[in-house]
Amino acid sequence: MLWSNLIHLGYNLNLDREDVHEDALAARNAPADYFRWKPHTRIDDGVWNAVVDATAAAGLNSLTIAPADGVAYESHPEIATPGAWPVSRLREELARLRELGIEPQPKLNFGAGHDIWMGEYSRMVSSRTYYEVVGDLIEEVADIFGKPEFFHIGMDEETYEHQELLDLVVIRQGELWWHDLELIADKVRATGARPWMWADAAWRKAGEYFDRMGADVVQSNWYYNNVFTGDETGRPKIVDHADNSAYLTYLDLDDQGFDQIPTASTFFESENLLATVRFAKERLNHDRVLGFLHSTWLPLLPAHLDVHLTAIAELAQAREIWEGSAK
Repeated sequence: MLWSNLIHLGYNLNLDREDVHEDALAARNAPADYFRWKPHTRIDDGVWNAVVDATAAAGLNSLTIAPADGVAYESHPEIATPGAWPVSRLREELARLRELGIEPQPKLNFGAGHDIWMGEYSRMVSSRTYYEVVGDLIEEVADIFGKPEFFHIGMDEETYEHQELLDLVVIRQGELWWHDLELIADKVRATGARPWMWADAAWRKAGEYFDRMGADVVQSNWYYNNVFTGDETGRPKIVDHADNSAYLTYLDLDDQGFDQIPTASTFFESENLLATVRFAKERLNHDRVLGFLHSTWLPLLPAHLDVHLTAIAELAQAREIWEGSAK
C-alpha cells in the first residue's frame, strides 16, 4: 500500500501571469498561493527538511514529488525558474528519502491547464516540439527517480472553467485528447513505470472513459468533501471541486476493474482523507486499492508548514484506520 503525500518543488501550475487581481483569486474559494504564478522557485529548505523528517517519523512509505519548474533539467534547463534545484540536488534528496524508507514517485502534470511549468512549451500543446519535450522530460525524470514504480502524468481539469483566469486557454477534446493521453502514457511505459493519472475526466466522458482507458493506467479520483452519501444511481455528471457526487467515480472505477489510488486533500475540509479511507475500506475492492494520496496544494513555504505537517499526521492516522487499528 502506498501512503503518499503530494508535494511540489515547482508550483507554477494554475496561472500564466502574476498580475491576477486578489478578488479574482478569492472568488475561486481556494488559498491564494494555490493559484499564484511566480517568476521564481518556491522551495524553502527548512520546510522541505521538516516535511521529510515528519514523513519518516510517521513511518510513511512514500512521497509523490512534482519537480515541475523547480528543477533545472539537463534535457531542458530553459524550463527552470530561478532558484530551481540542480538535478544533482534532487538525486541526493531522493537517495536520502530511500535511506529513510520513503519511496519517491514522480509527477509531471501534462494537463493543458496545469502545464504552465513547461514555460513556452505549454503554448505548443500537441505539436511535434511538444511531444519531443514531453518525451525528454519523462525519460529524464524517470531516470532521476531511479526507475519508479509509478509516474503521475496529471491530465486533470482540462476545461474552460478551470482556465478562465489564464491568458491562453488550451483544451484538447475528442480524439486529440485520447491521442495525447496514450502518447504520454506510452512514454511512461517505455521507462518501465506504470502511468498514473487524475480521473476527473471520467466525470465528463462517462462510459467512453472506461471503454477506452488503458487497463494498466492507475486512476486517482479526487474528492475533497466529507459527504459520501447521496444518489448513487448512474455515473456522476459534470461536477466541480465541491460537488457532492464526485465520490461516485470511486465506485465506477471499482466496478470497471481499475486499480486506483483515492486522493484527498486539506483543501476544503479537515479530515477529508480520513473520511475517504473509511469510505474506501467499506465500499471498494481492497485488492484494487493500491494506496492513498494526500494533497495540500500549497508550496513548500514556512507559512504553510503547519498544513503540510497536518497532512502527514492525517496520513498516519488514515493508515491505522485502513489497517484496522483505529476507526
